[in-house]
Amino acid sequence: MNASYLAARATRLLSVALFLALAACDDDGSSPSADVPPELLGDWTASEFVVSPVDGSPSQDLVAAGGVMRLTVRSNGELITTTTQPGTNEQSVDVGTIKGISPGVLEIQAEPGSPVVRFTYQLDAGAWTLVGTAPVDLGSGTSVQAEIRAVYRH
Repeated sequence: MNASYLAARATRLLSVALFLALAACDDDGSSPSADVPPELLGDWTASEFVVSPVDGSPSQDLVAAGGVMRLTVRSNGELITTTTQPGTNEQSVDVGTIKGISPGVLEIQAEPGSPVVRFTYQLDAGAWTLVGTAPVDLGSGTSVQAEIRAVYRH
């Protein structure tokens, strides 16, 4: 499986689903929520973004393959994901939402209408690690479950 193609699919998942994406809407679902842990605010760049299909297919680190993933987390719950695919200059920008559910747990919705994905997170020495399982299209047109592990730094 081509790393560039997998990167595009996983990135889109984070943006549309990750990903590298929380139901950060008010109870009526109409606007972003301010339930964002303050320590997550600001700009982040991925130092690792590993997609591991649960069906046993090989894992791939999209950053190691040359991809660039950036997140901007705003206090109103807005999440901006900017991604450059491995081996290309193709850049995509998606605007979604992020919401803290409980200590160490976030929900991310990459863009309106996309699935909500729950991630556990940890902050340690300036690194923000996200781990969650979400459906990923690996190129066959059919989604498979995959664990996503991303490490972001300021």
